[in-house]
Amino acid sequence: MVKYLTEQQIEKAIYLDFEGPGSSQSNPEPDPILIGMLCEDKYEVVVHGKSFESWANEKEFEFLPLRQLAERVYQRAESEKRHIVYWSSHEPSVFARYGVSLDDMGFDLKKPAKKIFRKRFRQFKKDQKEFRSPSTALSKKKQLRPQAFSLLTLIAQDELKFPRPASFGAGYVGKWIRGMLKQADIKEEYQAWSKSVKTYAAKLVNHNKHDCQATRHVAQYI
Repeated sequence: MVKYLTEQQIEKAIYLDFEGPGSSQSNPEPDPILIGMLCEDKYEVVVHGKSFESWANEKEFEFLPLRQLAERVYQRAESEKRHIVYWSSHEPSVFARYGVSLDDMGFDLKKPAKKIFRKRFRQFKKDQKEFRSPSTALSKKKQLRPQAFSLLTLIAQDELKFPRPASFGAGYVGKWIRGMLKQADIKEEYQAWSKSVKTYAAKLVNHNKHDCQATRHVAQYI
């Protein structure tokens, strides 16, 4: 795994972020349903999962199997001499599941960030623990929610003045995706989805775009 990147490599990098339903007892490692990529100011969305082909077609997103996506991203990075930057180990572990290793061109941004923003990491861990505690009152949970999810964007916002948009779904991505999955199971065509679930889908894309932009913002600072 790459230990550091030059300024030029940061500017050329592919910033990668996945959105999925979250782990469960029945499926501890679910595939992402939305893959966002930001490269030189161009943001792209790829949708995965049979349930979402109609959504992808309606919004003109690419619709690809994850293996094909992983191979394409790797080949692009290799041919264009770009690095692939992500936050933590989730993205490379999904790629590895489909036979693509990012060991030679991947950059885990969380590792250097942890050394620089130690205080922010500690506060996040504390806030998360309190939010998840059964003894925490609902009113307190509501207050804590924005600070107990998406550490990357909190660093970008609180330390580097890159604010989250009002629509950013701190702690709501799983709810949005589960709602989309449930709707897609009974209504194959995107046009038949309810207005609220279409809103979930739009918010999910905006959320992912900000994640990708925040990843680049933190990488540029580091």
